[in-house]
Amino acid sequence: MNVANNLLYGFSLPRLDPRPAERFASESMAVPTEKPLMSYDANPNEVASVWALSAPERYEYLVNKVADWEEVWSVASEDSGWALLGDDRGGEACPIWPAKAFAEACCVDDWADRVPKPIGLSEWRERWLPGLAADQRKIAVFPLPSDAGMIVDPLRFSDDLIEALEGYE
Repeated sequence: MNVANNLLYGFSLPRLDPRPAERFASESMAVPTEKPLMSYDANPNEVASVWALSAPERYEYLVNKVADWEEVWSVASEDSGWALLGDDRGGEACPIWPAKAFAEACCVDDWADRVPKPIGLSEWRERWLPGLAADQRKIAVFPLPSDAGMIVDPLRFSDDLIEALEGYE
């Protein structure tokens, strides 16, 4: 998987979008209805090791974990919905992580009221990826409090995920 050409620059660090939550109420951003059977539980040593990886390395790590465990994680609050990253041109990206521990570590500052939420793989592939693409949103893969992560197009993410899933068949 060649990730070097997927980077888009200009995205800010995690923040809440000041617009009303209704703005993000599209079907692609709906609360997940599918509950994964078992979640990946990253141990503290793994969290520290992965945290130190570059954005492209975290991207590859995430794609492989999502293929293996069949879920992604994002963060949301009851009051304002799913968190998004924004750029100075009005672009938006949905942040995702491979496990609750990584997402939880980013629930600080502007996202302190957010909690990690799992999204099952079939719902992610069938609803979220097409919905994000239709809404012209990107995916912020594995952002950190000090790094917006790798910003990728949903269709490119889908292709990379399909490639990783083929390794599990």
